[in-house]
Amino acid sequence: MKKISACLLLLLLSILLTSCWDRSEIEEIGFVLGVSFDPPAGGDAANGLEVTHQVAIPGVEETAQEEPTGEDSFINLTATEMTNFKVLRNLNTKTSRRLNFEHLKVLIINRKLLEDGYMEEILDFFIRDHEMRRRTVLLISKEKASDILQSRPVPEKIPSQYIDFINENHPFVLPMVKRMEVGEVLERVVGRRSYLLPCIFKSEDGELIIQGGGIMHGMKNQFIDYLLDEDIEGYNWITGGAEKGIVEVKGDRTKGERFVFEIDDASSEITYERKNGRDHFHVKLTAEGHAAELWGHDIDLSDPETVRHMSARVEEKIKTQAENIVNKMQHEYHIDIFEMITEIKRSNYSYWQTVRDTWDTPDGGFSNATITIDANVEIRHQMLIETLEKD
Repeated sequence: MKKISACLLLLLLSILLTSCWDRSEIEEIGFVLGVSFDPPAGGDAANGLEVTHQVAIPGVEETAQEEPTGEDSFINLTATEMTNFKVLRNLNTKTSRRLNFEHLKVLIINRKLLEDGYMEEILDFFIRDHEMRRRTVLLISKEKASDILQSRPVPEKIPSQYIDFINENHPFVLPMVKRMEVGEVLERVVGRRSYLLPCIFKSEDGELIIQGGGIMHGMKNQFIDYLLDEDIEGYNWITGGAEKGIVEVKGDRTKGERFVFEIDDASSEITYERKNGRDHFHVKLTAEGHAAELWGHDIDLSDPETVRHMSARVEEKIKTQAENIVNKMQHEYHIDIFEMITEIKRSNYSYWQTVRDTWDTPDGGFSNATITIDANVEIRHQMLIETLEKD
């Protein structure tokens, strides 16, 4: 009995005396929130990558109620090396803190690197390391990527956090490409599927803006070109990215007449069949919402016929946007950014194996496919209108 008691006592003491053998003090860690990638000074990525890490500085963040301290809430560390791993080793000679990637929010890649097909090589390090987050957001920059991380956004004090927050606005902005995360991009790279990357740039006033999409060719693993607002709206309708945005249509009577339809719910359904030796896709777009704004006193939404008419106008615009982007991708770029080929893979795997390597080519299956689109819009309710009568 005494031996059992002694053993229990020793066990209890060992628990109380045990500490975390691998603990790191927070003051000794540099939390990386963003990373940018640019070609080296000479412009040839074959000579290395210029990589900038944005590291948060705890304790100097300012709030709206505090007087500005004049101190930055971050530091940017830059190194040029042949690989990400050598960049990290280089940066460890320049900072007293061990860099940690568990809170990494954004990766920004200069379009020139993607034109040269370096996407897979850049991502490799961020997929293999156990600290990395597969949900890190990926963007393409129109200019030098490190300049984006040098910005001083308001109200956020750290550019990487600011960019991450802007990305969260996608459901409410129809001409905005949905956030693309590292894990999603890697799946497309490995599967050789084409896709869009959200673009970021700095305005003449120094504001950071996420606008447009960069076309990534899955077969070539290369950046091809940019798409802008109207094309992005059509793309979002087809891919189901239209969530809570708005559609503005012109009225019939006066030049300034406008009707704004706000989306409450939207969906896209793509069906496929192989018929008469051709690939046929049908895209069914549906949207429900309400009248958010009127410019024109002659639009009477209490009249069912007027509501039906405005619904038809919205349907027409949605269908036109979707048809325009499909036509552009089929006959100008020959790239299936809508990933319609996945419908073939689901329904006819053996046939998919025969077309997958030539799908995104000028004479490939996507360019020659028949794609039809229908849109159905229902205006469920209108904003309350009060009629003021004079005495």
